[in-house]
This record gives sequence, C-alpha cells and structure tokens, in this order.
Amino acid sequence: MSDESLVEKQRFTFGPRAVWLLIGLIAIIVALFSAWINLEWSISQHVYSTKAGLDWFGITFYHNYLFVAAALFSLLFINPRVGKSDLWQNFSTITKQIRQYTGEVVEHRPEKEMNVSLWVLWQVFKWASVVSLFVSRHAFPLLDEVMNPITMMVGGLGDWSSILRIFTLPLFPASGEELVHLMPAMEIQFRLFSYVVSAFLVIFAIRMSLRFLANLTTRRTDIWLKNLLALFGAIAFEIILGAPYWLMNVTTPYVYSIAWVAFLGIVFGWFYTRKMRELQPKRLGIYKIVAGLLVVLLVIQSASGAYLFFNWNNNYLAYEWYPQTQKEITVTRWSAGLDAIQVNSLLSLPPSNTSTILPLVRQWDQRAAAVTNTKEIGAYNWMALSSSEIVFYNNTEYWVSPTTPAFPSTDWISQHLIYTHASKILMINTHNGSVISPIDGYGIPSEPPLYYGEGAGFDQNVYVHLPGYDEVQNAS
Repeated sequence: MSDESLVEKQRFTFGPRAVWLLIGLIAIIVALFSAWINLEWSISQHVYSTKAGLDWFGITFYHNYLFVAAALFSLLFINPRVGKSDLWQNFSTITKQIRQYTGEVVEHRPEKEMNVSLWVLWQVFKWASVVSLFVSRHAFPLLDEVMNPITMMVGGLGDWSSILRIFTLPLFPASGEELVHLMPAMEIQFRLFSYVVSAFLVIFAIRMSLRFLANLTTRRTDIWLKNLLALFGAIAFEIILGAPYWLMNVTTPYVYSIAWVAFLGIVFGWFYTRKMRELQPKRLGIYKIVAGLLVVLLVIQSASGAYLFFNWNNNYLAYEWYPQTQKEITVTRWSAGLDAIQVNSLLSLPPSNTSTILPLVRQWDQRAAAVTNTKEIGAYNWMALSSSEIVFYNNTEYWVSPTTPAFPSTDWISQHLIYTHASKILMINTHNGSVISPIDGYGIPSEPPLYYGEGAGFDQNVYVHLPGYDEVQNAS
C-alpha cells in the first residue's frame, strides 16, 4: 500500500454513525432545555393566574405572535447555499494556516462542500437554537423591539401606504402636522419594515465578514475586496434606513444625499471589482465616467453642508428653529396630549374667580414634596421614600410618593422573608403643601397595600407564607 493511500485511509471521516450520535446528543440537550423552560413557564402562568387572574403566557408572548416572529426571523440564519457553511470555511482556513505555520506540508485542494445531510442538520440546529434564544425572555430578548409594532399592526393601526413618504422624509422634510399624521405608520409599519431589513443586513454583514476573513489569505485580491465592499454596503444602507428618525434641520437633505452617494459608490465599486479582470477599454471608460459623476456629487453635497454648518450662528431660525425645533414642539405637544389644551392669560380672568384659580397653582416642587413626605413616614425605619409623581385627580393636583423597603437588616432572611412590602402611600396638595390621606384624596374606602414597594423592593425575589417567618406588620 502506497503512503498516499495510507494517508487517505487514516484520514478522519464523519460517517453515518457519528451523524446519528450527534443527532442523539442534540436531541437530549433539546429535551432537557425544553423541560426546564416548560417548568419556568408553568410556574409563571400559575402564579399570575392565581394571584391576579392574568394570562401570563399570552401577555409575555404577545398572544403567540412572538413564536411566529421568532420562527420567521430565525430563517435568516440559514445559509441559502446548499452544502456551504461560512463558519466551516473559516475553521478549515484557520486549520490549514496553523498546519502550514507548524511546517506541515498542506496540499491545496479545491474546497469541498459539506455533506448534504450534515448541512441540513446544521441549518436545523441553528434555526432551532435561534428560535429558543428569541423566545427566552431572560437570555436574548431581541424581538421585544418589534413585537409591539406587530401587535398594533394586527390590531389594525397604522397605514402601509405611508412607507414611501416616510422613507423620503430626510430629502423632503415634513411639517409638524404631517409628522403627527405619519407617526402611527412610523412607529408601526416603518418600524417593522426597518427591523426586518436591518435583521437581514446584520446577518449579511456577518456572512461577508466571515468570507472576507476566509478569503483574505487564500484568494485573489478581487475576491476578498468584493466581500469587504459588500460589508461596507450593508453598513451604509443601514444608516440610510434609519434616516427618517434623524433630527431634521437644514443640513439633513445634504447628509442624506451624501449617504446615498456613498452607498451607490460602494455598489459601483463592487460591480467594478467583480468585472475588472474582464473589462474592455470601451467599458472601462464608462466606469470612469460613472466614478467621476459620483465624486462630483459627493463634493457638491459635502461643500453645501459645510457652507451651512459654518454659517449656523447667523441663521439659527432658518437653519434649526423652523425646520427642527418648531416641529419637535408640535410633535411633543401631540404625544403628551397638550395640543387640545387652551392657553389663556390670567389677565383675561374676572377678579371674582381668583379663589377658584389660585388653588390650582402649584407652589410645592418635587424636592419640597419629598421632604414633607419623608417626615410623614414616621418611626418605620424599614420604609424609605420612593419617587414623587404628579397626580391630577378630581380637580386637585397632588404629589404622590409610594414608599419602598429600606432593609434595616441586610441579611438574606430579612430581605427575602420579612421586609417584603411597603404599606404607605403619601400625598400632599401641590398648592398649599397640606398632607392628604389617600382615602380622602382618591375617595376610596381604605388605603391599598403597596406590596413589595417600588425601587429596591422589586429587585428582590421574596418568599411569602413560609412557616416560622412572619412578615413585618403581619402582611399577607
């Protein structure tokens, strides 16, 4: 037997037995992981259903829409080229480089594709792993940003016909009133559209980075340069995609145009790199003309933006106030519900209404309210003041301050078994600073218990009704 045949015989092969062994190992891991997740979900569902009558599963997973979104987004991780794996290619390249570095003679052979069965198994494993990460609220909550837009869209909110107008906002800025009209579509349809495209661009950029690293030392210059340009193109288009959410001042159209010219220049460079070994002199002249036009556009847009920037102080109203700040005020008033409030001068009110108007004027600020409410806690050294918030109820304005556990004893038993709640809600009148009982202020029969409190209280896992341990004030 020749030495070459002996090497081929001793070469490691990933046979059917190894494949089935790997499948069995993955199945065991998946089964254990599924059992653990099911246990966590069952406990949460039981607790919320028993204590508050809430459907924890439906609330947490957006009425099962999260599973559909996770399954669809995870498809992006599947390599569309059958038998190909960018991770495997990088691993093989690094292995060859290490073997060459150690002095081993490595025969350069054409890259072999993965076994189809192994490729399918790898893609299914990636898809299932990413789905598991997406639906795990503790490990990888990447879909939270898009689930609210999906849920609102299913509820019939927003309008898909506004997508094109939103996409052109940086080039043709809208008025404040038009922005208010476009806001539902911006926060639902366009948010969903941009998230889907961004997810594709991120996966595409990762694949191009892996191919760039694999081809950097083993392929011709045009191969790895094409990978690098594709990576930069994905980054440039991601910047363009987020442009409708930019601050819209007078320079925005120019900056937006620069981003588009840069993206088109990268695309042009990619095509040139792909064809540069085959270009005839006539076609090469066309490429030079296109490159010159792109450079001219880039210089014009950059010079225009620089001119506006250096003259900013002399043209604040035209450059920033009207195109940006005034529109921000309009949108902020709408989002805060202030656009329907009528503003009148005090001089327009008749003198007889003074006693009616003055009690509505706030004289105690948040700091003064905190000082007053802190004194009202009294001798309860295990309670501290949480944040003070404004509440306008029944034609009267109050500073309302819930309390939070202070944990005078910082041992584990005190924090998790004894000091588990804060039982006070403190209120003062914002006009005269008088202390008001929540029973009188809210018109309720008794003060509600604030179990677990706010702030530090919510950061602790507490255990209730344990034999031998009584919570402070015998709370239940």
